Order: sequence, then structure tokens, then C-alpha cells
Amino acid sequence: YDKNQLFEKLKYNVLNNIHFSFASDVKGQLTKWYDLLYSMASPEVQEKMLLYTKDTTTELKENWDGYMIFYSPKITCGVDISIVSENTEQFVYITGSSVDSIGIYQMSTRTRTMSGMHYIDLSKSKDSEFENIADCFQSKEDEFKINKLGILPHMFSVDQIEENVYYRLFCFNEYLFDKHRTNIGHFFEEELRKAGFKLEDDEYLFEEDDVVDEDGKEEEEKRVIIELNEETQREKDS
Repeated sequence: YDKNQLFEKLKYNVLNNIHFSFASDVKGQLTKWYDLLYSMASPEVQEKMLLYTKDTTTELKENWDGYMIFYSPKITCGVDISIVSENTEQFVYITGSSVDSIGIYQMSTRTRTMSGMHYIDLSKSKDSEFENIADCFQSKEDEFKINKLGILPHMFSVDQIEENVYYRLFCFNEYLFDKHRTNIGHFFEEELRKAGFKLEDDEYLFEEDDVVDEDGKEEEEKRVIIELNEETQREKDS
């Protein structure tokens, strides 16, 4: 999908009273499209169009059947949009300007009973803040010393900062977060694949027979930590 195709698909659904969920990581674009589509809709459909942003007070529904749901990062996790009567389409508008790939993934999977997902990715790649994990350790040392992340004094030692488990976890997280921010669209797609979504051209479909491999995800996380540890040790030894 490109921007125009996505809007035309939303317009078609609104004019034909077909329910859907639409997530966008930018409030302005979401509100603009909502207002435009609302002006095109019949009074009956207007009653079913829900907008959730930090500026709205729309209440969450216990029953989402028949609604057209527009939402910004105000809804990222903790909300379960289940359409009981039938599956619904999920649409996602990505710019990469507000939330990272994990946040986009969380937003896009609020709809638990989707028949398919369509998205456009307008985000741009950017350079990593760190050259490697060792660079992250060096760059974040002063920040960690200043903040101490709420750690109790007896758990924190400036003299042994490289061996400090809290510091290492802090740096590992910062390194991974930075990596995921370098290419929002790519890592969003990777999260979808891990969850069992399958790519078909520009559309992700979730097969009911697919099962999310939680053990596989844990093994992947362990592998990353091991690689980071090995890289850190090589940097120290060089």
C-alpha cells in the first residue's frame, strides 16, 4: 500500500459500513484522516467511528463489534480489541517519529481477531548511536553514574562499574533499543514474523494454525545476550 491506496481503502470501508481498526503513530495524520472520513460518512456510520488520541475522551468499549476504530499511541498495550461476530481488517500508518518498532508492533496487534493487516511504512533509516556494544558501555557510563536508575547505594559501585550487573543490563537494553530505532519498518516486520505473521507482498496475514514460539523467542534473546557478552570481552582483550 502507498498513502493514497491506504486512504482509499479506509474510505471504501467507511462508505460501505465495513468495520476496521486503524493505528497511526502520529496523532495529526490520524485526526486529519478521521475528520475527513467522518465528513463523508452517513450519520449511522458516524456513530460507529471512534477516535482515540491524547486529546480525546472517547471511552473504551466492552463490545467492539461494528465499530471503526482510529487510534494513536494512546493505545499501545493493555487494550484488547476483539470483534466477536467476525474478523476485521487492521490498518497501520508508520512514520517512525514517535514510538519504536516494538511500540508499533504492540499498537498493530491490539485487534485480536484480524483477517489481515495492511500498512504503509514512511519511516527513514538512521545511523546507530553506537559503533558496537563496547562503545555503548563507554558512552553510557557517565549517565549511569549520575542517575543510578534508582539502585540502592549498597548495590552500586563506581569502582566496579564494568562488573556491575545493573549497569550491564542497562547498556544491553540501550544498545538493543538503539538498534531497533535505526530501522523502524524492518524491525517491525521482524516482530511480526516472530509472532507468526506471513508476508504476502505488502500484506501480513496471520494463519490460525500458526503458534507463536515463545521458547524460540527466549532462545533468540539469550543468543543476543551471549553475542553481546562475547563482543564486550573481545573489546576488553584488544
